[in-house]
Amino acid sequence: MSLSKSRLGKGLVDLIDSYEEESLEISLDKIEPNAEQPRKHFEESKMKELVDSIAQRGVIQPIILRRTGMDNYEVVAGERRYRAAKELGLKTIPAVIKDVSKETSLELGIVENIHRADLNPIEEIESFQTLINQYGYTQEKIAKVFGQDRSTITNKIRILRLPKTIQNAVATKKITLGHARTLLSLDSESEQINMLSTMLKANMSVRSLEDAVKEIQQKEASFSKECISKPYNKRVSTILTEFLGSKAKIKNKGDKAILEIEVCSEGDLSRIAEMMGLKI
Repeated sequence: MSLSKSRLGKGLVDLIDSYEEESLEISLDKIEPNAEQPRKHFEESKMKELVDSIAQRGVIQPIILRRTGMDNYEVVAGERRYRAAKELGLKTIPAVIKDVSKETSLELGIVENIHRADLNPIEEIESFQTLINQYGYTQEKIAKVFGQDRSTITNKIRILRLPKTIQNAVATKKITLGHARTLLSLDSESEQINMLSTMLKANMSVRSLEDAVKEIQQKEASFSKECISKPYNKRVSTILTEFLGSKAKIKNKGDKAILEIEVCSEGDLSRIAEMMGLKI
């Protein structure tokens, strides 16, 4: 995903323009990574390419830091370059120092990664959730800051309701956000996970998945019809209550009916078991 400058807030435009500012050589031992770095996964092959590139040409583009003490800094943007430089044993790295808050640092880190298409979809969504939970952002504010529609932000955040198995499939790009949103239509986690397995085996498109989910929902709707009529249900419940000496109730559930018998003690259980010819 790429974001044009015209869609970003002023602070985010400043981030991109920061690379044009004069940089300083900052000692790597005075720099700490951002604990809230939105990017959690760094592909080994791409990191190796970056390490090899820096070994040959040096760090061409400065990283962005914020000051955390008199002579200490935290990475705002450019953590891959920071990690590669440390791996190579470099003493310093070119950097631009920005006077920003922790909150703004996270915001800028997210947009820098989105701008470079470096975040996987789940990392992006989790970053939005962090802004909401820790910094009081609203979905409207996130939409404005990152140049996305409010409805888009809402739909993305809903993905975090899905089981981790499905979130991992989105993160590793085995399925798309469109697939994930469709799985949200299923009521239970087991149904969602089972459908994920079916979808991956069949290599379903989003449209095919929508059709499959609709078919399941239609079956569930038909199952929700009473498999035992209310008059019959009530009559049998009354007979069983009188026979057992305990309140009995029959409930329709899907394509099955469930018989419930109320008991208040072990004695009640033993008595009913004996009536059924069982020994406890």
